[in-house]
Amino acid sequence: MNIDGQHSKNIFLGTNFWEYSLYGDTDVFIETVTPTSFLSDDSDELTLWAKVNDKSYVQNIWIRLSYPEDSIQAETDTRVTPPMQGTFNPIMDRYEWIFDNLSSAGIYHALYFVLDKKTLEILSPKETVIYKNYSGNSAPEPITLLYPQNNSLNMPVELHGERYLMFDWTKSSDHDNHQITYTVEFMEKSSDVFNVLAFENLTNSYLLTSLSDGFAISHNYLWSVQAIDEYGARYTTTENTFRVMSPNDTMKTFQGCVHRCQSDDIITQASVFSNSIHIVNTDNGCYMGLAEYGSYPVLLSLSPYLNNQDDIIDISNGADRIEFCPSICDIDLNGILTIADAILIMQHLVSIEVPNTIYFSLSISENNRLSLSDIIYILKHISSN
Repeated sequence: MNIDGQHSKNIFLGTNFWEYSLYGDTDVFIETVTPTSFLSDDSDELTLWAKVNDKSYVQNIWIRLSYPEDSIQAETDTRVTPPMQGTFNPIMDRYEWIFDNLSSAGIYHALYFVLDKKTLEILSPKETVIYKNYSGNSAPEPITLLYPQNNSLNMPVELHGERYLMFDWTKSSDHDNHQITYTVEFMEKSSDVFNVLAFENLTNSYLLTSLSDGFAISHNYLWSVQAIDEYGARYTTTENTFRVMSPNDTMKTFQGCVHRCQSDDIITQASVFSNSIHIVNTDNGCYMGLAEYGSYPVLLSLSPYLNNQDDIIDISNGADRIEFCPSICDIDLNGILTIADAILIMQHLVSIEVPNTIYFSLSISENNRLSLSDIIYILKHISSN
């Protein structure tokens, strides 16, 4: 299960004459910048800002702003502005940039750079994402927080020698067919100050985050999720509360995948559910969770498969495999061989687009490639039954 890089997507990198240092020996660096911002369709102005640790070491500080691709009107247009110098605001103790021409709907990316006066090095830039909406755009469909439930415990799972917290919520959809990403926010109340931790631009409806990302055992947190479309229309869940606790000796992390019978092929459309324990499905036919040692009944769902399959996972033995045994040539996975399967194969063979839920590896051939032989097999099966 690949979890590297799941917290980020579509990272925008600017170019400059300077070389950037990730961990350079610099005396100045950018501490904080403008958080993700949302502009309504009738607002074109925004003040961006950045705070540094010590402005006495600032040789130069600038910003580069990339505009939405839809705003490009001619070949001579550029998505990225030239470097724009910041103006120091002594009252707010920060550098500022004022933009009053953010009229194009879409996503803007602002990159902040600072040049160290002493070392002439530049650390990797900080970024602000700006969403600009358009009139009539509807928000994504509501979502529900699934795990951890409100006022419950969240125990870390052990993966690759590190402890992770799991968070799960329902998927959203968008009436306007816009791409949806998710932002998960956590807050811990410490005295009178709320410390906010956010994970943005997630494409899956779950999050695995390391305990070392800012969480502590026996601390209480609030969490919520936003479903955001590519123009900034968003739906925000209510806040749930959870407490981080260390798992006891009776708890075990389990993870596995749904395989085709007696093979290593993973059925990527599969999902696994249970009324006894919470299982996080990772959108690629795999699953994971945390439960006490024992065996639990589960239900295997395979869209658009109509007859869900009952199964058992044994936490004591790792629960690393569930097998699904569809009929040969039942490529629409509806549980029976019909003329519809033969028609789908014919469409595929003549390059007519077919639904992406079709499972092509159920061919009678050893190389799992559909052919005329599969159509003949289906017709013979239908005629003899």
